[in-house]
Amino acid sequence: MLRLGRSLGMLGIAASDPEQTFTEIEEPGHQGKGVEEGITMRPGIIVVALAWLMSGVCIATDGPGSPEHTYQTVAAEIVVKRSCVSVKGKGARILLSKNELIELSRNQGRPYWSEEERLALIAGNRAAILLDSLTSDQDASGCSLVSLGDFKHQLDAMYLVGRLIEKGGAVIIRDGSRRAETSVVIHDYNGHVSGFRSYDFVGGGTFLSIPTWVS
Repeated sequence: MLRLGRSLGMLGIAASDPEQTFTEIEEPGHQGKGVEEGITMRPGIIVVALAWLMSGVCIATDGPGSPEHTYQTVAAEIVVKRSCVSVKGKGARILLSKNELIELSRNQGRPYWSEEERLALIAGNRAAILLDSLTSDQDASGCSLVSLGDFKHQLDAMYLVGRLIEKGGAVIIRDGSRRAETSVVIHDYNGHVSGFRSYDFVGGGTFLSIPTWVS
């Protein structure tokens, strides 16, 4: 059984990540309560939701009232940039363009007057966390290693890492391998009291997971 009210959460309308447009968040980086239930769907939103559901995204449920799992396969970057940053995942290295992070960080601390500027501010703050966490050590690909400190900074930065993976801007290399993954699976889980998004290898196994909402 498919419930569009919950599925809209995976479209960004009901997530607690502050990058989402419609949230109950007081400040960037704060993880608050998501707006999962009681969504009034306008006709335009219903059309978008139906188009999304028909776009190849797989949704699985175990019956009425059960948690929902959504899976989508996206292409991954396979070329390591000359200036790169290495973030440690579970059983994998996540390589990002340092120049892209620098560009994003230019929006750090800027006042905003529009939703677009607000999202740029959040991404800039998160990019700055990654850049400030660089060490002098390098990984096997010659990328500067990131060493994130406290849990809040780590979680905040991982939202940006996830966004870059989703748009194909990250190289994923399994531990012990020299070959980059050509694609990854994005897994959205919506349970009764919380949800998360994980980034999985095509053959199975999660290398990054972040919470998306909590009630």
